[in-house]
Amino acid sequence: MSSHEILLPDLLFCLPSSHIPFLPHSFLSSFNHSFILCDILIFLCSFLSEIVLCRPNPCLHSGKCVIINSRDFSCDCQRTGYVGDRCQTGQIIPPDFPKLIAGKPSDNLVLLAKPDNSLTVHFNPTSNLTFQPNELVIQHPTCKANFQVTGSKPGVIMVSYDLTGEDSPVFASPKNSSVFIGRNTSNRESVYTKLGLLVGELPIGCQKKKLLNYQCGITVAFDSTTTVSADVRIESGPVHVITPDKKTIPLSLEGYDFSSPDQNHQKLLKRLIDHANFSDKTQSEDLNPVKQGCSPFQSTGEALMEFIQKDAFPKSFLQYFSRQVPVWLKLAAGEDSHLFAVENMLASLIQTTGPRYVHPSCKFLLTGTNSTAVMYRPKVNFSISVQNEELSVSSKDCCFATDICDGGVFLTLSESVNREIATMPFVKEMIEGRWNVLLSSLGFSPRRRYSTIASRLPVGPLAEYFSDYHYNLWLQGSADIFLRNSSDFSVNIKLTGEAFAYVEDLNSVSTICFSFRLISLKQEVVVVWATDNCKAFAGGNFEHD
Repeated sequence: MSSHEILLPDLLFCLPSSHIPFLPHSFLSSFNHSFILCDILIFLCSFLSEIVLCRPNPCLHSGKCVIINSRDFSCDCQRTGYVGDRCQTGQIIPPDFPKLIAGKPSDNLVLLAKPDNSLTVHFNPTSNLTFQPNELVIQHPTCKANFQVTGSKPGVIMVSYDLTGEDSPVFASPKNSSVFIGRNTSNRESVYTKLGLLVGELPIGCQKKKLLNYQCGITVAFDSTTTVSADVRIESGPVHVITPDKKTIPLSLEGYDFSSPDQNHQKLLKRLIDHANFSDKTQSEDLNPVKQGCSPFQSTGEALMEFIQKDAFPKSFLQYFSRQVPVWLKLAAGEDSHLFAVENMLASLIQTTGPRYVHPSCKFLLTGTNSTAVMYRPKVNFSISVQNEELSVSSKDCCFATDICDGGVFLTLSESVNREIATMPFVKEMIEGRWNVLLSSLGFSPRRRYSTIASRLPVGPLAEYFSDYHYNLWLQGSADIFLRNSSDFSVNIKLTGEAFAYVEDLNSVSTICFSFRLISLKQEVVVVWATDNCKAFAGGNFEHD
């Protein structure tokens, strides 16, 4: 190797000076401490790797080149409008379409794209939709275009997209969009009036079937006129799960395939399109009102459309969920949820094989090795009320889950919801009291044994607390807590991970429980606290400072 060649080793350790030929010996010998040489070497190799791999920038459309190691890099395409290994594929982002009323145009909607020159997007609805304009031309440096859409007849319509223009070869057509068109319904014509239901309730079918291939002997209830296949595929109408303790959980607005572990939203959408055929006449008058907890009503297109239009499924599910959490926390679907999304009409029945279930947007704990849960990820506005302080947020990227077999409910919060919660007065009071807590997930459950889900238990003086420790409150997130015991003693604790607590009465928990007296702190980061008004023990495994 000549004196002009550069060596770029994978540096996870320090190399002797003899392996660094591009630095003069006199320069190396001036350092007596190997850790100084190591720091210099790491800096130089990092700098040289960036020159070799990221200069000039291999990422297109102003993507950011990120060094992985001396041989590999990746492209960060965030906020570029492009995706792919090199940010090479243009991304078109259609709007989330609102629910329409037949004959009434939508407000202005926005389609996003960032062409280098020009791009034309053409709308191709299957029927009953008019776009104004019917094609959108986006010229650089513009990155968006406005349009309106009008539906002529109630139903669920699909829209595809065609691309033309100078930049069309580098852009990918977006997935087909679905558009809901409803109608104004009088109280006399409403399915709620005919069935004697409150707005937001779903009728519970009188036909029931026990599912033998799911844990803990759950039963499903559905429309008595619905055909059920041998492998338990319910073709239409609302479907509910009845738990072993007789609670009723909404599962789907329009049928469910229990033979498939993963519910396909596109299949549900096809069922909606097929079933949501609106006749010219109103729904028949011979609907039977709800009696003894179930309704032998006939599922019709008219009823389905009204349930969609009035967000019956998300309202019903969140009503159930809110009844399972402590009284100081309330959740409700908002009345201002105008968007149509197939995710709003379907929850998923999940079978787990371990005590921890990890989903890209949903995290919760189950006690059994094999258990069953219902998971719901809608796109609606909903309200969170904590001690009469109310906040309206979007449920996008949030997750609601309930353990069917052993009880318990779990809520995963998105980053945007966490930011909104930080503005609530009771959270501000906690922050001012040096309790800066950011929760990504929380769960309430019946009394459970901590040892059944712990990978290892604490040892030492605190071991007695955990040998038979139980919890009913689970938290996941981060905390920056400052505790002061006296004028000359304080401790700052920074935690990231999960915590388990047992509270004698979850309904009485309030912000006073966040002024804990510190009893002990171990290297395992196990904190035990108690106050006169809030008796609890908590522990967990954390990454901590």
